[in-house]
Amino acid sequence: MNLAKLGVNFVRRRARFEKRKKVLQDEIDAMNRRHHAVSFKTAVLYPIAKAILKELPDYKTFDITGPCGLSCEHFLSFYKTMEHEAEDEPLSISFVNFDHEKGKLFVRDYTRKRGDYKEGSLGEINGMNFDSIEVPPDADSKWFVNLMVAFRLRHSA
Repeated sequence: MNLAKLGVNFVRRRARFEKRKKVLQDEIDAMNRRHHAVSFKTAVLYPIAKAILKELPDYKTFDITGPCGLSCEHFLSFYKTMEHEAEDEPLSISFVNFDHEKGKLFVRDYTRKRGDYKEGSLGEINGMNFDSIEVPPDADSKWFVNLMVAFRLRHSA
């Protein structure tokens, strides 16, 4: 065994390792950029909002806000005017409790109050006294529209 070549072999192996490490780090960086570009809003809520808007001929635009509060609540609000004028009462729905492992969606039913949290508590302030409804796997845009209309009718009654 030529002991003098050990240092040279080490330098070569180390250079191959560093080159492979850089390739892998570039792949990781690219994956991270793709991951950050895919958010809950863009990947889930935006397509739902676009589909719902097609079912609402009197409505022209929508807003997605959130996450808000302890429940990381996201709101979809649909407007009849592009300017969202004061008299333009939106048709809205609130998404809560997204199950990241199973991909289940939930909407908050602001017409059914449970009262688990005392008045003035963080839970009450964050709307957690209201039931959440699991969105069925076969839900389509009409399901969301019917739910929003039912919420509005129950709320105004």
